[in-house]
Amino acid sequence: MKRGAQGETGFALISALLIVVAITAISVLLLERATRSRQRQSQVQAVLQTKAYLDGYENFVLAALDADLKNSASDHSAEAWATPRHVVAIDQGQAGGSIRDLQGRFNLNWLAGGDAVFGPESFSRLMAEAGLPAQLGKAIVQWLSESGPADRAPYRNRARPIDPRGGTAGILDELRDVAGMDAATFRRLQAISTVIPAEGTININTAPGAVLRAVLPELAPGTISALMDERTARPFASDAAFVDWITRSVSEITLAEIDLGRFSVSSNWFEAQIFATFHQTQLRRRLILYRSPETGKTRVRFRLSSGH
Repeated sequence: MKRGAQGETGFALISALLIVVAITAISVLLLERATRSRQRQSQVQAVLQTKAYLDGYENFVLAALDADLKNSASDHSAEAWATPRHVVAIDQGQAGGSIRDLQGRFNLNWLAGGDAVFGPESFSRLMAEAGLPAQLGKAIVQWLSESGPADRAPYRNRARPIDPRGGTAGILDELRDVAGMDAATFRRLQAISTVIPAEGTININTAPGAVLRAVLPELAPGTISALMDERTARPFASDAAFVDWITRSVSEITLAEIDLGRFSVSSNWFEAQIFATFHQTQLRRRLILYRSPETGKTRVRFRLSSGH
């Protein structure tokens, strides 16, 4: 009888221990879940805070371009908006970025629209100036043609087949899929070209030398160099100032060959690459911006975000 009581007591102790172990395991599990929940909540809060910083810097960019138009009718690389990299320290983080003038680049949508002045010949010269393959230039022209590439095999035979639609591009990134394009080549193309609405001019104050040589084949290399020196020392303040300089710098015959109406000293289209950080969280955003000459207001036309 005594042994039976002892057995029951031992069984009860074992049962109690098992219950304690189970409760402990459940407690640990609940604690781990609570910890993960707090971590997720902290991460969400960090992302939201970083996004708030990024939104704030985006508004700063828009305001800066609005203010620039009020202060100056021309756009050039010595202006505040053209600072290579602007960074602002913020509580437990920072925000910053850079703005580039898209009208200083060759607009590839001119190829799609059959532009009589800045067409395939100008683009072919641009590719040569940039040291990019002529065959790639032809593939880009075909990609942007109204009906798209005549030979679609290189696109349909890919692991992920595509069917180019042809016509104007919405963003330059679409050209990453052009036959023969790789990441390094795209970066080089990106530095000298853009895609914006086909109407518009090239900003003589901000266009790289390669672009100027491509679209102004009438000018001797020495004249192009003199033009770049002039705008560095004294950026052209008006279209009339540029016309006056070019009139004094070239012969009447050469001047008659240049369509001066395709050049200006101001811009409406810009690209901004901005970022924000908060603790270990960083977000990036690419913006395509249009500044209306009528209202003076800058608006976002394209926004692409990334980060971790």
